[in-house]
Order: sequence, then structure tokens, then C-alpha cells
Amino acid sequence: MAMNLKAYAKQLNNPGVSHKNHPGPKHGEIWMADSLPFSDGINCKSRPVLVIGRRGNELLCYKCTSQHSDYRKRYELQDLIEAGLCVPTFLDYEVLHIPCNKLIYRMGHISEADAEGFGAL
Repeated sequence: MAMNLKAYAKQLNNPGVSHKNHPGPKHGEIWMADSLPFSDGINCKSRPVLVIGRRGNELLCYKCTSQHSDYRKRYELQDLIEAGLCVPTFLDYEVLHIPCNKLIYRMGHISEADAEGFGAL
């Protein structure tokens, strides 16, 4: 799957901007990010992230995961269609700092109900 995402990103002139008509990541949007490291610091994978802000060439995001956790606080998204997701997804409350050029394409955005339920926006 990572090869398909990279091929798609190559088609775009500017990674982090999904289409000519879209100015780039905005607060509350969900984007696919390429090669984010796991907490082990060794392995990495592409995954959706929820954009919450920007500092220069860096985005502040929450990671999306399909894994429920009994030891980490996570919020389960209720409106997957609006978010552009197709499997049950949880938002992690830890803020990630991601270079802008790691974003591949826009998937969707968090619904008002999920933004209220998550509460960290």
C-alpha cells in the first residue's frame, strides 16, 4: 500500500496539497501522512492524521489509529464517512509534529459531533 501512496504523491506537484483547488491542510481536516514512525522509533507507516495547527513548515496533528487501547486515552470517531475513513478509528490525544511535506492527500474532516466528543480541538 505504501507504494501506491507514494505513486499518488508523485503525481502531485506539491505534496501536502491534494488538488489545485485545495490550498493545503486546514484545522480539523484529516490527511494521509507518509512514513510516520512508530513509538519504537524503528519502524514507520503511512497513516491518517487530524490537523490541528501549523508552525512554519511543521503541522500539529493527532494520529488516527484502528487500535483501541486500555492504557492510552483515545476517542473513537463516530462519523467515519465525513472523516473519509472506512474502518473503526480512534484519535490519540498526543500531539504529533509532522513536516508539511509528509502529507499526501486530504481524506475528509472531523464532524462537529466528533470535534465536540473529542474535545481537544
